[in-house]
Amino acid sequence: MKWLNKFWSIMSRQYMLPHYIGGAQTTIANSMFYYSMMQFLATNIILYTVTLSPWAIVHLPWFKMWVFLLILIVTGFAVPILYYKFMLPSQLGFSSTQGYQHDNPVAYDLQHIKKEQAEQKKDLKAIKDKLGVEE
Repeated sequence: MKWLNKFWSIMSRQYMLPHYIGGAQTTIANSMFYYSMMQFLATNIILYTVTLSPWAIVHLPWFKMWVFLLILIVTGFAVPILYYKFMLPSQLGFSSTQGYQHDNPVAYDLQHIKKEQAEQKKDLKAIKDKLGVEE
């Protein structure tokens, strides 16, 4: 297991790169959302014209391109709303749980602040008792 500890110590090191590299990566990753929407729309237009249109002319003559696009647009608005209502709270809860379980420095700081606050309240109460001040 010595080799595993050595491997893990090498792999867990982090290196500080220039900030513009992280900025470029973040910008590209955030813009992928828009590229993904355009690709989704283009793929579905091709799907309609190549596959669905010949079938729809025979079986569903009312199923025109505008109906298909309307379904895509409604779906495009419904999915984020459903994600926001159901998935986002679950993800945030999971992230919070993970943060407290894995030696998160912020969680440690909060515990330290709570401890100091309790000590300060106790000191304040002692001072108020000495001065005869009631709460």
